[in-house]
Amino acid sequence: FMFLTKNTTVTCLRKLRIDDHQDMPVASLNTIKKVIKLNRNLEELTLVNMKLTIPVLQMISNLPKLRFMKLSPDICQDKEDKFSDIMEGLEKKGCEIQLHYDYF
Repeated sequence: FMFLTKNTTVTCLRKLRIDDHQDMPVASLNTIKKVIKLNRNLEELTLVNMKLTIPVLQMISNLPKLRFMKLSPDICQDKEDKFSDIMEGLEKKGCEIQLHYDYF
């Protein structure tokens, strides 16, 4: 992943698709956060089999052009149930949310 994103310096991505696996992790959450921050024009984002924290989900919800997101909700659930609020906010902005339940 680091090689493909030029050590997280690419700034023109419109699609980012990552299907992580615990035996062969693709990238750390910090690396993915950097790539998302640098690519404000992301339109499609797939981050399955990854535990996304609430701050990361909030950062994703601020992407102005995001139209599609696929993620694994059971891995992302939080105790305060902010996950649902963030997903509803994304849907209201016109982002299609697809939930992935086929783990590892």
